[in-house]
Amino acid sequence: MDFNIDKTVTAWEEMLKWRNEFGADQIIQDFNFNELDQVTMYYPQGYHGVDKNGRPIYIERQGKAHPGKLMDVTTIDRYLKYHVQEFEKALQQKLPACSIAAKRRVTTTTTILDADGLGMKNFSPAAANLLSSIAKVDCSYYPEVLNSLKITLLVISLRPMSRVDMGVSVGVKICDRGSLTQIICFFFVKPKLFAYWSYLYSLA
Repeated sequence: MDFNIDKTVTAWEEMLKWRNEFGADQIIQDFNFNELDQVTMYYPQGYHGVDKNGRPIYIERQGKAHPGKLMDVTTIDRYLKYHVQEFEKALQQKLPACSIAAKRRVTTTTTILDADGLGMKNFSPAAANLLSSIAKVDCSYYPEVLNSLKITLLVISLRPMSRVDMGVSVGVKICDRGSLTQIICFFFVKPKLFAYWSYLYSLA
């Protein structure tokens, strides 16, 4: 892997600038997500236990999500602040606690996406806008926190899905490369294209 020191310095400077502008350093104390109970009703997610290597496990039940109802009880900006707040809690609280329990340094998390029940109702413009905002933060400012991503109970047609009334089409491509599986999901939402890819590593 090539290491570009100039790009690294630029990325670090951009991250520090973003943290200052977003208020990430104070967000645990300053932000109160009062609508959490309602949000988890329409987007079930949270931490539960640790994996066999002592990493905290974060679970999202995406098949149970209702993006339209979610946007009735919160906004993308507020959910993004909550998302960042949870990242900061993981870095400052959960990972140190897991390190103490494992008696070694734990610096990453494991994410499970439960796709049971996932359908076109989950791929609305509101969902795409929310996911694109989250993906930008995750990839740009917290790229080293996720150790592995698991998608469970996902039934996929490799044939591109047809465009539906909401203006969303979804294509999924799976490429096996030894122990590495690359899943690339493309959300085509008029008038923008949101592309997000995740690399899945085995926990075994």
